[in-house]
Amino acid sequence: KGLVPDYRPRKLTQIRLNGVPRFSIGGGEKGCTPVFEIFSLQREKSLLFSSSSLCDEPRSFGTAKASIQFYVELAVQQDILIQFRHITSLHGSEPMFHFVFNVGMLCPLRTAPTHQSP
Repeated sequence: KGLVPDYRPRKLTQIRLNGVPRFSIGGGEKGCTPVFEIFSLQREKSLLFSSSSLCDEPRSFGTAKASIQFYVELAVQQDILIQFRHITSLHGSEPMFHFVFNVGMLCPLRTAPTHQSP
C-alpha cells in the first residue's frame, strides 16, 4: 500500500546546523554568516519565512562552534524548501545548501520516558 502523508500543519520551532561550514568570514577566519529562507512549494514557490527579517546585520559563526541554532516558530505543511546562503564580506551572498521535504512524511515526535526515583 505505501505510506500516506499526514497533511495537518506541523510547527517548525528550530533549525540546527551541527558543525559550521567553512567560508571566509574576514580577517583570515573560517566559518559562515548564514541566512536562510523557508518556502512553501504547494502550488508555486512562496516565501514563508526569511531569517533576514530577524535582525539588521547577520551574525558570523567561527568553525570552533559545534552547532548553530535558529529559532523559527512557523506552521508548515506539505512540501517545504529551506535554502541557506552565506553572506560575504562584500555583502553579496553565495549558496551554502538547500533541502526539500514533505512535512506529512515526518514521524510524530514522541516524548522520551522519564525515570522517577522512589
